[in-house]
Amino acid sequence: MATQSLDEIIGELWNTPGMAEDQGPPSQRVFGDDWGADWNSQERVIVIRSSERNAVPVFDTSEPREITQGASGKRIDALAFYYSYHYSRRHWGIYLTYSGIWQVANEFIADGVDISTALTLAQEFLIRHELGHFQSDIGVTQLEMTKGTPLYIPGRKKILGKSPGYDEVEEGLCTAFSVQEIKKFKKSLDFFLASLPPGYADWAKYKIPRSTETWNKIFKDYLPLLDTYSSISGYIPKNIATLFLREVPIYYINDLSSIPTASLFLAPIQNVIETDDFKKDLDRLAKGQPVYRKKWLKTQEKLKHSVVMVHLEKITDRHYSVQLDYEARVGLERSGNWLAIAADHHDKLYKRLNALK
Repeated sequence: MATQSLDEIIGELWNTPGMAEDQGPPSQRVFGDDWGADWNSQERVIVIRSSERNAVPVFDTSEPREITQGASGKRIDALAFYYSYHYSRRHWGIYLTYSGIWQVANEFIADGVDISTALTLAQEFLIRHELGHFQSDIGVTQLEMTKGTPLYIPGRKKILGKSPGYDEVEEGLCTAFSVQEIKKFKKSLDFFLASLPPGYADWAKYKIPRSTETWNKIFKDYLPLLDTYSSISGYIPKNIATLFLREVPIYYINDLSSIPTASLFLAPIQNVIETDDFKKDLDRLAKGQPVYRKKWLKTQEKLKHSVVMVHLEKITDRHYSVQLDYEARVGLERSGNWLAIAADHHDKLYKRLNALK
């Protein structure tokens, strides 16, 4: 199995009777019947392309005021969730809700973290939790292929039929992965983590495993004939900690009507072409404060890594504003290439860009 691609593994699974069960997209199960049309048209569910995996949506910065309920006390899977390839070959993967990202981000913002950083951290935290569920999924798949019998589907039914209806060890481990991902900022989430339901809140028990002990506990629910095995460690993929993590599909779910849709999903911007008008504007700004030339160079470097590192806002269908500092911004135009078309003080730049609608 380790020498196969992920697509080959999933294909083999679906070609083996009883191993998979086509349940289609998770829309009705998670969001109700009214999501069917939106899901199929991709109006509210947008895939993150591989080139955009390090990007996050460009949110309207007024949006936090609309998310009044914090994430505290909620299961992480209510904010984002993992949908197994055992249920759908087309729609499997990680789903991040806009509201979920904002609710976790607000936990950081309340601790003084700036909005752009908070959004990035919230997304990293949620993705890493759900990747833990994928790791469990791929581990069970190896057990299934080794034993030649369906395990995931009957195992999930067994878990859902128990109280609390989820695997506490798996949720604890997945949360531990998330905390490790944002370790530097963990204190901002201390209250949130402590308020989580059992299992989730017990993440500190589950250090990132260097042995198979924790995975053994997780996989027990998937082995109906466990008493015939003294150990299942020989079946667990040795590289489960990193196996195929970059290949897991990730989707954004626009569950907040006030946030625009797919046009806001931007990858890092590698190259910005400076127009003559922009150069004149920058010269004018630099006469008053020469440091603006250096600030523009630093902003360009940040754009190459993540669009949220620079407080990028959408102004019109093609025009964006990027922050140089609290007083000045640069106007960008997205038309095939990225163009720097203007530079001005905050309010003046917004007026100029809005006039281009």
